[in-house]
Amino acid sequence: MNHGSDVTATSSHSSEFEEDRRLKPEIWKALIAMGYLFTVTWITAFVMVIVHDRVPDMKKYPPLPDIFLDNVPYIPWAFHMCELTGTVLCFVWLAVLVFHKHRFILLRRFFALSGTVFLLRCITMIITSLSVPGTHLECTPRKKPAYLDDGNFLGEMVYKMQQAYVIWRGAGMSIQGVRTCGDYMFSGHTVALTMLNFFITEYTPRDIYLLHTFSWLLNMFGIFFILSGHEHYSIDVFIAFYITSRLFLYYHTLANNQALNNNVDSCRTRIWFPLFSFFESSCSCMVPNEYESLTEIAENLACSTYNNYLVIKSAIKTQILLLRALPSNQTVQISPTSLVGAGAIRSRTPIVMIKKKDK
Repeated sequence: MNHGSDVTATSSHSSEFEEDRRLKPEIWKALIAMGYLFTVTWITAFVMVIVHDRVPDMKKYPPLPDIFLDNVPYIPWAFHMCELTGTVLCFVWLAVLVFHKHRFILLRRFFALSGTVFLLRCITMIITSLSVPGTHLECTPRKKPAYLDDGNFLGEMVYKMQQAYVIWRGAGMSIQGVRTCGDYMFSGHTVALTMLNFFITEYTPRDIYLLHTFSWLLNMFGIFFILSGHEHYSIDVFIAFYITSRLFLYYHTLANNQALNNNVDSCRTRIWFPLFSFFESSCSCMVPNEYESLTEIAENLACSTYNNYLVIKSAIKTQILLLRALPSNQTVQISPTSLVGAGAIRSRTPIVMIKKKDK
């Protein structure tokens, strides 16, 4: 019996080791994903400036018929409440990231999915301009400064970039003083709420029912506040929720079952989901919901820093040994890492040269 238990323990430890080996942090991929989202948010802000200037005339094009908007009165403070619920979800997600053992995998997935959905939103916004959904909104194209002539293309682009920066800096939120029109199909606020909700419920233990219920309530109430503020049509919110949730589920279904995919599925995935193939190339199993305490986080950070120090130290020593092994009359291009240890070897280098002359 003891032998069997030892075998079981050994197999469980080996499986845990294999799982940890397959779940590499790959911080550089998280940084690439962050750059991808950063670029997409800039594109989104620029597109929002363009569609604002193309917004239909409210006098000529009244709000479209909508089942929800026609039957629910306008609530002035509702849209601000939507953004507050999103802020709460954002703080919960940040707390999950801080304590989750595989935080960098979660980060790259969040950045990749969010960037892809918002990039799709750029296309739908610019293709068709819907009429303003609420009569309380004051939506007119921005007046260009006097110094912008009709033929001043460069100056107009600079002006649009300045307006895009204002939107990007405020994350497109009205509580940050950002007001835009024309960016209706589909709702970016619904995308953010739904994406945060799905990531929180996916990467927290299943038995924390209170947190999951709280997250779903914030998601649903946030959507209700968007519609109650008459800032979007119902179809904008529905399409945003459907696209975000489906893309999240498709991505994680593929990620959790990569070991079952055959060559045809892998080829198809590389063609239709190139970002997925890149970011999940070394992750072939489900990400377990394992958490670390503050002490473990500090210890891991100290160990990582010390390991990086050892790697740099070893690289410097290697450069020093290579310099010593070279003939005295050979010209060498010294790399920046070699210069770090130049002061340490300066006193010993002449001794080596003297020995060579004696020979």
